[in-house]
Amino acid sequence: MLCIPRDVKWLGWDKYGDVKQSKTKCPKKAMFHNCSLFSEPPKSFAVIQNNNALEAGSEITVVDGKLESVHCESRKSNPAPHLQWFLGDRELRASSGKNVTEEGDPRRWKAYSFLEYVFSQDDFGKTLSCRVSHPAYPDGDEETSVKLDLLCK
Repeated sequence: MLCIPRDVKWLGWDKYGDVKQSKTKCPKKAMFHNCSLFSEPPKSFAVIQNNNALEAGSEITVVDGKLESVHCESRKSNPAPHLQWFLGDRELRASSGKNVTEEGDPRRWKAYSFLEYVFSQDDFGKTLSCRVSHPAYPDGDEETSVKLDLLCK
């Protein structure tokens, strides 16, 4: 999402749809409020465990009482999306996250959210979801979920 504030110096758009700047201010006809000159939702996103992308609705096996690591990866969006984790209806705090530009395509973003969590027997059968929020989604967000299978110690 790109909005042109009044103090931006404007020349026009380049071949990628990005704003070019000049030494003069934007003409009034170029002023926008909450506009979207280039907003592209993620092309794909997935929950990943042990470097394997998991299909939505599939099972993920975790061990009761063991620190488990998974991550959510979103690809090829502009701007980068916001990623959130949920266990059932409860939001979990990600241990870390990062956004990097796609290799060879600096206008699009790859986003990561890393989750380290100790699951318990109470979590058996619950869904672990990665919610992807982006301004180009009609409803604001989409998500992918996997079902927890739990190995007891």
